[in-house]
Amino acid sequence: MPVMEYRVPGFRGRGLVIASVAATCVLAGGYFAWKTLSAPAEAESGPQPVPVRVADAAVRPLAIHVKALGSVTPLNTVNVRSQVAGELTHVNFAEGQMVQRGQLLARIDPGPFEAQVAEAHGQSRQNEAQLRYAQQQLQIYRGLADKQIVAQTRLDQQAALVEQHGGAVAADRGRLANARIQLDRTRIVAPISGRIGLRRADPGNILSGGTGEIIAVITQTRPISVLFSAPEGRLPEIRAALAQGGGLEVSLWDRAEKSELARGKLSNLDNQIDPQTGAVRLRATFGNEDESLFPNQFVNVRLTVGRLDSAVTAPDAAIQQGSSGPYAWVVDKSGAARLRKLTTGPSSDGVTAVHSGLAAGDRVVVEGLDRLSEGRKVQIIAQPDSQAVPAKS
Repeated sequence: MPVMEYRVPGFRGRGLVIASVAATCVLAGGYFAWKTLSAPAEAESGPQPVPVRVADAAVRPLAIHVKALGSVTPLNTVNVRSQVAGELTHVNFAEGQMVQRGQLLARIDPGPFEAQVAEAHGQSRQNEAQLRYAQQQLQIYRGLADKQIVAQTRLDQQAALVEQHGGAVAADRGRLANARIQLDRTRIVAPISGRIGLRRADPGNILSGGTGEIIAVITQTRPISVLFSAPEGRLPEIRAALAQGGGLEVSLWDRAEKSELARGKLSNLDNQIDPQTGAVRLRATFGNEDESLFPNQFVNVRLTVGRLDSAVTAPDAAIQQGSSGPYAWVVDKSGAARLRKLTTGPSSDGVTAVHSGLAAGDRVVVEGLDRLSEGRKVQIIAQPDSQAVPAKS
């Protein structure tokens, strides 16, 4: 091999330069020789198997759900106020307790209202006495008029006086009834059964009647309802299920959709679609005997609108979307990956119904999808028990 000689002005180490060039050439030759020898070995072994996790397609019953985010809403909420003005003298409830309809909650000083009842009663008695006297006089005048001793004009005047006193008595009875109603309203009772909140007024405060201060708030918690919305595209499906009767089941889940909170029934739906959201509001009711549902709590709602008794299902993680529609990778008996085009149905509980493309027992890939190609060998990794797909009905 020819040796090239470089002369560097002012540098006398010509032998060192020659040796460096020779060593570089030797290393390059060795690398090309190793590459040539190793290429046939790689070609014979082929690409390494792709590690994947798989799950079995299975036949199982599958519920068809409409999922939504809902808010727990009491069926009734009442702001407890005094209907009459006066001093709050007693508060007869403990904050947060369950109260029954008609239970005494508070008292307003009844003294002024008792005086009004007494005054109205006395006025009524006075006018009733005048009425009785006028009626007696009328009977006398009628007898004298028959004997033509009293003129008809005088008889008419006495009859009018009887009517006048009768009207006064009727007005007195109305005032007396109203005074008794006002007196009765000094006893503030629970208008509904439910759980009462924190006290907002203390004894000794002067309350104004009507829309004045709130003493407390009562919310009905048993039963309770949940409001949620469903897209208008699912409305025909919901109405068809309702038409079959029996009521639609609604289940509530926590924020992570790991724990079921309660089950109830769909009670009704709104009479119009919201044009801004394109959704219709629905209400479901729940017994809530354990009071696990709290007013204004946010929950995940699953409305069951149908059920497939025996559907071939695959985990959602195995279903991919391509330009030609959904597909999945299936591992055949030889351990190679095969692409299957699918026709899918509804999804629920982490699985999707597959109408065509899969059979029960097919092994579908759920992890390691990005490195697969048609016919590529795979290495199946054991599925951890914590990630196994549960079989829910």
